[in-house]
Amino acid sequence: MPIAIPAATLEFLLVSSDSSTAGIVQAALEAVGGEAEHPSTLEAACELIVSRKVDGVILDVDLKTALDLIARMRRTKNARAFAFVCVKSEAEAAIALKGGATAFFAKPLNVKSIARKISSFKSIILTERRRYQRFEVTLPVVITLGDIGYPGLIENISQGGIAVRLPCLLPSASFVDFSFDLDSGATIEGCAQLRWASPDGLTGMEFRIFPPKSKDDLMAWLRQKASAPPFEG
Repeated sequence: MPIAIPAATLEFLLVSSDSSTAGIVQAALEAVGGEAEHPSTLEAACELIVSRKVDGVILDVDLKTALDLIARMRRTKNARAFAFVCVKSEAEAAIALKGGATAFFAKPLNVKSIARKISSFKSIILTERRRYQRFEVTLPVVITLGDIGYPGLIENISQGGIAVRLPCLLPSASFVDFSFDLDSGATIEGCAQLRWASPDGLTGMEFRIFPPKSKDDLMAWLRQKASAPPFEG
């Protein structure tokens, strides 16, 4: 039986070597119902951005590193995560926003301003989380690129897309056709775009085109799974 990954508090990843920043950010997140994991090194942060799904990242590093991390994040399962960058000036803020940041925190940092800014995004973050609520499954799928079909296994499904384990990596950002059968018996077909690939061979695909029947059948399946009681045992 598919298992819904439960929603909890807002989950952030904090990247900073400044202990005072960590204290301020943690206090601000607690005020708005959130928490942040704070890796001890930049290398550890890079690994977590790829491996762990979060609602957002807070970056208190030099601007070039921040933009590099955002670019890396957009190629992973965190492609839609919110990115907040700590900046020292309006010029840095403009560069950060142009480089893909969702918003910025102006230095010197303080708990109230950070809490207020995150709170203003909270409803959007939760809406995005609900839209992409994932259900763990094990379903055979055929992914077609050009004239070649690649058999794979879907490991989770959301309203926005699927995560598929394939025998090989396909070109980044490719558009592919997909076809799989739900446990309800409905056949789901359409077109998706590759959005990210994890080091362990999992590929994230965002739905792009759906025949009306496939879309209706999938949405009905998702609603049913979302309203089902948690699986025990």
